[in-house]
Amino acid sequence: MHDIGHLLNRLARRGHVDRPLLRSAGLSDATIGNLVRRGLLQTVHTGVYRVAGGERTWEASLHASVLAGGPAAVASHRAAARLWDLWEDEPSPEITLPTGLHPSPDRTVVHRSTDLGDHYVTVRRGVRVTKPARTLLDLGAVATRAEVAWAVEKALVSKLLTVRGLIVVLEVLGRRGRGGTAALRHVLEHRPLADKRSDSVLESFFARLAIAYGLDNIAFQHPVEVEGVVRHIDFAVLPAMVGIEVDGESVHATQAGRSNDRARDRAFAVLGWQILRVGWTDLTRRPAATFRELAAVIAEREALLRDRAA
Repeated sequence: MHDIGHLLNRLARRGHVDRPLLRSAGLSDATIGNLVRRGLLQTVHTGVYRVAGGERTWEASLHASVLAGGPAAVASHRAAARLWDLWEDEPSPEITLPTGLHPSPDRTVVHRSTDLGDHYVTVRRGVRVTKPARTLLDLGAVATRAEVAWAVEKALVSKLLTVRGLIVVLEVLGRRGRGGTAALRHVLEHRPLADKRSDSVLESFFARLAIAYGLDNIAFQHPVEVEGVVRHIDFAVLPAMVGIEVDGESVHATQAGRSNDRARDRAFAVLGWQILRVGWTDLTRRPAATFRELAAVIAEREALLRDRAA
């Protein structure tokens, strides 16, 4: 029993194990049954067990559902998006199986697929999961377009993939009637930044809102030489020489960040630029007012520059 206790201590780090793994570790079916009766293994799904003392986290529950689906099962859709940090909430365990396999674990959303090749699958945090591009395609079948757009931007900012990579997945797997195809294609076709990668999700959000509120003809990541160094303005309205900086909370909320922002703004002002700053609250709680204010400043600046030129 000492050896079995040592084995269970090691397996407890996994949280959940299945019968094939226990057998490969040298345990017979009779021994497994005895461990279940003693409470050292707790049955979660048929043939899947939680090791006593193992984790009871959302990821552990997802891992258990994947194990219950068999060796071909993978975490997918919203659950996969959560594993890749592209989904905010902890959804129900969600898995995909090749068509023809019929395990249906309890408390698990199960999808079937005819195109679940190994090249679309990897392992993250110990769980078999669809790769990011495939995850985003599948996500379109169960989420809103706004949620897919947000997940796409987070994946791009995190450098999990490229726009070109998403296009390739659409070309290979996307077909009329396939779940997720229409949503992902719509997101990419209407992405204001085209194939450019933004530095933050908030920048991409600003770009979408700018179109919605009629603030077009803006240059993204516009280069300006400042004191011999090329710096980039998040969004620039060139005729008005107005730059719009989109400030996330993490970097710009600190005293050092605010000090750097002020120094940067002064350097641009010397060159004739007026820098405006918008943040999370501006874009999420008062977008209409924010874009009215931006439009007013831009119009005033354009008029001023025209008068100077005349």
